[in-house]
Amino acid sequence: MTINHFYPELPVAKFNSRRTLIYTWKSSRRSIEALRDEVGGADKKKARKKGEATILSKEDEADLVRWICELRDEGVPVTATMLRLQAHEVAKAAGVAPFKASWCWQHHFKARHRLSLRCKTRQGQIRPPDLLETAQKFAEEVKQKAAEIGATRIYNADQTGIFI
Repeated sequence: MTINHFYPELPVAKFNSRRTLIYTWKSSRRSIEALRDEVGGADKKKARKKGEATILSKEDEADLVRWICELRDEGVPVTATMLRLQAHEVAKAAGVAPFKASWCWQHHFKARHRLSLRCKTRQGQIRPPDLLETAQKFAEEVKQKAAEIGATRIYNADQTGIFI
């Protein structure tokens, strides 16, 4: 039997669903073979005609990428929700009515445009403008104090050596 041959480890509970699937393939054999014979048809997973998909045009996607880059330049982190809402606005303006901007669409959009929407994991302090002067003053104070007390070795609190 075909099911036992191709699915030897199939649980009994899933047997009927596989049987139904195989019968569906059998009844659709002619259309499946016709799709296979098309150029590039052997690699297709779905038989969707051109124009059926609800996707944004390249120009609309370029607008989205530009929007993301502008926000990043301003220091605003772009979240998945922000991308979804902006994609809905762009789709509405373009007249793509049933557009959902699902997680899968977002994932493929980011892959197509080599984007990642990561948050900052570290937020450092902004350096004061006179940092170099302050560091030099501190180094001079430490040198004077070391000469005053006759210290030859100076350590940080974490017991690592420092060089002045």
